[in-house]
Amino acid sequence: MKTIVEIVEEAGISLKKMGSIYQGLCPFHEDLKTPSFTVYPKTNSYYCFGCGSNGNLYIFIKEYYGLTDKNEIYKKIEVEVSEEIKESINEKKEDYKHILLLTGSQFLFNLLNQNKEKGFLKMKQFDKLMNKKEITLIEFQSILTKIRSA
Repeated sequence: MKTIVEIVEEAGISLKKMGSIYQGLCPFHEDLKTPSFTVYPKTNSYYCFGCGSNGNLYIFIKEYYGLTDKNEIYKKIEVEVSEEIKESINEKKEDYKHILLLTGSQFLFNLLNQNKEKGFLKMKQFDKLMNKKEITLIEFQSILTKIRSA
């Protein structure tokens, strides 16, 4: 992963080391003579005493290059997400999806039981749907729409 000093210098901003910090002309406003842009390598952050612009490595890239896509910003920083982290994220997504489906099915069950006369036919449809191995969001929305319209 690149440091903020490397990123700022790659952006064409000349920095001068002043003890443990770096200073240069601010890229976010017209800074003609006195450097007001300060980079703090220990915290990977920056602050401009002229315009108040401040942030971290991520914010600098976002603001300076006008990027909005996280992946593009990460490419500039040269951050790579390991396969282990990607797997962990996918596992969590599956857990959340499962919790959402359980909560949704309980919600549907409660809705079906509120209207006893129409409930029996709907309960049969509901049981069929819940016995499937997977339920899609479209199927879930379809059932909700049918229940609301009844």
